[in-house]
Amino acid sequence: MMPAILLGLAAAALLFVNRWSYLRRHNAQPEALGHIGMSLAVAGGAMLTVALAQVRFPAAIAPASLVLIGLAAYDAGDLASFRFLGNPLSANLRHLPFSWRSPNVLKQAPASLRAYFPYRRFLLSSLALLLVLAVATGLDLRLAPAATVAAFSVGVGLWLSRARPKTPRVDLTAIDWRILAADATLATTRLSRADRAGSFTLKEQPAFLPDGVVIVVLESAGRHLRSVSNPERSLTERIVELSGVADQWLCPTNMIANSSCTDVVVPALMTGAAPHESVKKLNRLPFVFDLAKARGYRTGFFTSATLDWSKLDEFFASARIDALFAAEQSGLPFINDTAVDDHPIVRCLADWLDTVEERFFAVHYSNALHWPFQSESEIEIPAHLTARRARAAYIVEQQFETLFARLARSGRLDRTFVLVVADHGETASEPRESGAASWDRLSVLHEKVVRPLVALKPPANLPVELRQSLQANLDALICSVDFAPTLAHLFGAELAEGLRYPGYNLFEPVPPDRIAYVLNTNEWRGWAKSAAAIFRGRSSATVDYLDQRLCRMQDNAGDGPAYSRDELLGLGFDEPLVQKAMAQIYKNKLRRR
Repeated sequence: MMPAILLGLAAAALLFVNRWSYLRRHNAQPEALGHIGMSLAVAGGAMLTVALAQVRFPAAIAPASLVLIGLAAYDAGDLASFRFLGNPLSANLRHLPFSWRSPNVLKQAPASLRAYFPYRRFLLSSLALLLVLAVATGLDLRLAPAATVAAFSVGVGLWLSRARPKTPRVDLTAIDWRILAADATLATTRLSRADRAGSFTLKEQPAFLPDGVVIVVLESAGRHLRSVSNPERSLTERIVELSGVADQWLCPTNMIANSSCTDVVVPALMTGAAPHESVKKLNRLPFVFDLAKARGYRTGFFTSATLDWSKLDEFFASARIDALFAAEQSGLPFINDTAVDDHPIVRCLADWLDTVEERFFAVHYSNALHWPFQSESEIEIPAHLTARRARAAYIVEQQFETLFARLARSGRLDRTFVLVVADHGETASEPRESGAASWDRLSVLHEKVVRPLVALKPPANLPVELRQSLQANLDALICSVDFAPTLAHLFGAELAEGLRYPGYNLFEPVPPDRIAYVLNTNEWRGWAKSAAAIFRGRSSATVDYLDQRLCRMQDNAGDGPAYSRDELLGLGFDEPLVQKAMAQIYKNKLRRR
């Protein structure tokens, strides 16, 4: 038995060193115990494979080698999962937002593997396990003792891999105890097609209708992002400058993204559904495309991303979209995770606008700023821009230059309502707390994540009173869910009886004591870890995985009233889905079930 024990420990040691150096290099998960456990589990599986191979030596060497390479691939995938998502691969697999049966999986695979899979670590793990196999061929390993060692190693390894940081000592208030006692079980489904017939009616013809509406949704663009063309200015300021009509723009100063997850925020932007509400309500609220179409607008949706992700293709299938052009329709190769080159897509949008003679309503969802950030394009990128995020930001700036130039050439820019808004911010390319995952925004609500880029350009001929109403809300607390009711007001649409937008129409005053929720898991998005925040007035309470505190309080800018920690947590507790998210986090941190 001793040779088997020594060989198994040697394999586990090699795997752990490989794992530890990778994670430390990327500043992810410094706690060692869980990774020792995973190394033991993989080594145990390898030892069992080696022992079985010796029974039918040498015929079983080839299949055993394939099994060992498979174990190395899983180990590498687990490393990537920890680096980017902060969880083991086993915890994330069932939540991944794509179908393995999708025909696009193979098309997207090369770009995704280049972005995320640690090939070098996979090769090192493979070599370590194959070395174990080679050494074992010279040893007389008995099946029974080797299998016993392997089973023990796997069992201990899996137990250790579930290790969590030491439970903090905290003094719980009454609301903390209520949250801790709450049920954290969340039943989730996926986005789907829904019948929204009869969800709204048109009132009398509005006194004003814009000639066109263009909404640009930027992926992962925080308010703090700088322009690469002029680093002294923000990307927001650069976009405004590129329009050539900077005096027409309004830039809200106090916006919150209702989630840091695209598959939550995009539905919120396109329907006005809040993440803390039910999927049933999401499936009843009309798309903004539907509102525009009912008023006689030609509608278009253009994106470089695949919609065959998180069931967005099914979700948008019931929207009244005249022209839909996504990655699937472009025929272009995937070059940035699940997206193709952004620039040809914005050219398609500009060409489409040239063909539309009636009023138009267009949405462009840009993916260039999504990790790992688009770094190549059909346009020439200045050589001095070497960082991937900077190159992606340049591509985004050029898109706006193309779009604004085409609108100006047609004489429509002045009379078009333009909204530029990000789904959320991003911290993946910035310094992080020790142990934070690259994509810690999925479970950590940093200020740079929940504060998205936003700017809007009302038409130059917008009635003065409407523009003044928008201006009056520039410093108000606004959210992703506010734009759908604002557009509904613009189009003179009224929701059916029993339906109500959770957000505010920005053509009317936003109350200084409004409540806004940020939520990363809900009825249409499940995940291994959640994150939640409650904003009201100038105060916010955040419950996430930044550290071992149960709740972080922040005093934000603004003239609104201040609220205490327990007041805000009480508001969150009153919303069932926010309550479940907070309960899950409390139980995880305090090791309660």
